[in-house]
Amino acid sequence: MSQLQGGDAVSSTTAVTLTNGAQTTVITGNFVTPPLGTFKAKVIAHVVITLGSIPTNVALVIFRNPNGDNVQVYSSGSITAGVAAGVVITFVAAVTDIVPDGRPVQYRLSVSANGTGTNDVTLAQYIEVILLSG
Repeated sequence: MSQLQGGDAVSSTTAVTLTNGAQTTVITGNFVTPPLGTFKAKVIAHVVITLGSIPTNVALVIFRNPNGDNVQVYSSGSITAGVAAGVVITFVAAVTDIVPDGRPVQYRLSVSANGTGTNDVTLAQYIEVILLSG
């Protein structure tokens, strides 16, 4: 059975413009340091987006240590959000990342949105990591 070893969370309500067709970083968590060697990191992230155009295809991607080895640990693939322009939708991503060494880790949520013209805008974003024993 795994034991909780630590964690951290970051949230923001600063609007981030999702440039049509580009991957955009919407939030980066703080570094967390495990007390042991091998461990699991449970990462949960969400982003609230106001759709700028229809149809919009959204993809969420989570990276480990974005300023270091920059390992992609999660990708949602393309999610079609074809409701109506101006509609607010929450997207959630979750992953368990097995980290093979005891170094500090940091996670980043990036979003790409492909619509027919107008850029989408985030209203809020959140990322948390919980460290569990291996």
